[in-house]
Amino acid sequence: MKQQRRPSPGIRAQLMLFLSFICLLLLGMYWFLSTQLLEPLYNQRIEAQLAGQADEIVDLIAQTQDEGTIISSWDFGVLVVDSSFRTKLYESLAANTQLTNFCVDISDSTLRSIITIENLYPCLLHNSTLSARSDTGFSWDKSTVIEMRRACRASGSWMQVLNTSGGSSQVVVGRMSRGGDYSVLVSTSLVHVAEAGQVLSDMLPMAAVLVFAFALAAAWLFSQWFTRPLRVMSAAARQMARGNYAVQVDANRRDELGALAEDFNQMATEVQRSASSTMMFSCSSRWALSSPVMSRTVSA
Repeated sequence: MKQQRRPSPGIRAQLMLFLSFICLLLLGMYWFLSTQLLEPLYNQRIEAQLAGQADEIVDLIAQTQDEGTIISSWDFGVLVVDSSFRTKLYESLAANTQLTNFCVDISDSTLRSIITIENLYPCLLHNSTLSARSDTGFSWDKSTVIEMRRACRASGSWMQVLNTSGGSSQVVVGRMSRGGDYSVLVSTSLVHVAEAGQVLSDMLPMAAVLVFAFALAAAWLFSQWFTRPLRVMSAAARQMARGNYAVQVDANRRDELGALAEDFNQMATEVQRSASSTMMFSCSSRWALSSPVMSRTVSA
């Protein structure tokens, strides 16, 4: 009597479950990367770009001073900046294609601005907007940027992120020139980074549903293709159990399932040969017992 076994998921179901688990794992990794690691990694990249730009400006200041050029001076309260240094600074910033929206603030030992290049609106560092820039009384020496200049002078190499209650965010990198004559602040906005992360987070549920549905369909097709040889061999084994020893299965595959099919065919051939031998021996025995000579021998 055939022993009853506890029902368990078949190979197709196990393959589909495994592939679905892999799909969910990949979706979880994508969610983690897009929501937890994207913004920090991108912020580090932005900080490295700002630091590189600040170092270039510091090197330009040192090169200009080594040439004996006075970069800036105050003549009776009027700021005078060397035009050649200003030109080289503009060329250096124009050559940097990595930064597009940025703010550069160079100040002297009096914590007053000598050169400010504003390509960022609104700018939290200078509390400036497009409308404010048009005002005749606008000043680059606001309280926020003065505190940043003082902090940069205190540490020499410095970085800080400015945040507002409205969700705006701006990173500032500071460097001191050789000799401490000038402080250089380079800043850019981080709003687009947060917006990119939010867009990815909003798209993730729909993308997860589509990817999971595609994965289920792919898993079903793969399991259908993978288990087909096993189903064929299972049907052939049932035919052998009913006495059809001449059954053969397709063994054209060149993998483990193809080797299994060849072994099955060889087994079926051997079983058929053994069954034929047994049948021939049985027929010979019955013929011998029914022959007249064997009957007289048995009677005697």
